[in-house]
Amino acid sequence: IEPEEAEIVKRIYREYLEGASLLQIGKGLESDGILTAAGKAQWRPTTLHKILRNEKYIGDTLSQKYYNTAMPFQQHKNQGERTQYLTRATHPAIISRDAFYKVQSILSRRTPTANTQRSPHVLSKKLYCADCGSSMGRRTLKSGTSIWVCRKHDQLAANCPTGRIREDLI
Repeated sequence: IEPEEAEIVKRIYREYLEGASLLQIGKGLESDGILTAAGKAQWRPTTLHKILRNEKYIGDTLSQKYYNTAMPFQQHKNQGERTQYLTRATHPAIISRDAFYKVQSILSRRTPTANTQRSPHVLSKKLYCADCGSSMGRRTLKSGTSIWVCRKHDQLAANCPTGRIREDLI
């Protein structure tokens, strides 16, 4: 276990359990100058999601996450096509089992499954630009504030007379 990396993993789990979104956690890590394991400055939500789902942090090992086909040789993510084997306590844990399973519960509630899609916002396809008549699109700023912008004028409505409309004002 690399102590510095373990502290980052603990921070990610702690902040997620405290209610932070993957985007918020990533922005916090970036603002603190913490690089990913791959040495990148940007923390993508998919990277954080993989960390939160990884059983290795509680000391377990899941075998056969991926499998290969012979001809043509290709690697595939195992989504039930092959038997997987979970071996418990194969190495020291960084995260407690309790914290890990709480995170899994939150993730399953927040993350749509393959069979469900995120439902569109209640105002989607109902708001139109007062100046040009184009549909308005919802954007979430880094601050977490949601705004609606004219889709015809990109770049957060920089060139649109209507500009931005804060969602709380609608």
